[in-house]
Amino acid sequence: MEPVALTKSELESFLSAVQEVCPEQYALFLTFARTGMRRGEVLALRWGDIQFGESEEDTNRSIWVRRNFVAGKFTTPKSNKTRRVDLSRQLRRALIGLRDRRLLAAYLKGQGNIVDELVFPSKAGSVLDGSNVYTRYFLPAIERAGLRHFRIHDLRHTFATQLIQDGASLAYVRDQLGHSSIAITVDLYGHLVPSANIAWVDRLDEKTSPQQNATPAQLEVVGESDNSPEVLETNGSPGVSRTPDLRFRKPLLYPSELRGQSRRNPFFHEAQPLSVYRISSEHPKSRFSVKLRQDVNISLVKLAAPILTGNGSLHF
Repeated sequence: MEPVALTKSELESFLSAVQEVCPEQYALFLTFARTGMRRGEVLALRWGDIQFGESEEDTNRSIWVRRNFVAGKFTTPKSNKTRRVDLSRQLRRALIGLRDRRLLAAYLKGQGNIVDELVFPSKAGSVLDGSNVYTRYFLPAIERAGLRHFRIHDLRHTFATQLIQDGASLAYVRDQLGHSSIAITVDLYGHLVPSANIAWVDRLDEKTSPQQNATPAQLEVVGESDNSPEVLETNGSPGVSRTPDLRFRKPLLYPSELRGQSRRNPFFHEAQPLSVYRISSEHPKSRFSVKLRQDVNISLVKLAAPILTGNGSLHF
């Protein structure tokens, strides 16, 4: 049979009908509706399992689910582990009213407390028979409320459904119901999660910001390569000037004599005048090079300023 989840108005109609048909069982059915506990867990509940808190504002309100009543005997809960279920304010009020009446009856009998007594016993003081609860109280309440047929276990599904519709997480619902795995909760109720729609991917678009480079821009250190656009003499030989006439030689172009000298002696480190100097990377130990082109200007001289010697010369 497919599980049935009541709407909030249907649940209120059912609980109102319970108060009319069997008011003494109102706290019982409200416990089903507000805790999601299984039928055997509710029937096995004892007063010592309930933490009422100091007041309704105290959030330390819970029910310790540690027993189950199945096939005429007490066992552990279905998942073989105990759990704590939150106690709502409405259920707290209903159970406190029932507790006070039970305490008064116990005092009149000379009993000191009711901690170990069942919360919902039969008239004989034993565990309620589930079949009797169903036929004597549950079905007449459904008929009075004018609702479609559903099972007592459907109050558990109603509890979980309404929690999720109100925004509770699946993990919280799992803990309240006592599922052994969240996969069970997801399979049963995952489709009810309000946020499971296309709005999530649309939010990714809203949060998207312009992409930034993970590595900030850095100054490029240029090394010599075979396809460098550097202007070099192709005529003449090392150490020989193509233009011996000084009137036609640019003072900022390094003299071919110096270049020829450095090529002949790669370990040449002697200080030379700053005016027409080229830092070469041909030597394997050179760290960088500054390419001098025909459009070279004074800024290249500024680049070399940090390694000037005291007499105005530049060293490798």
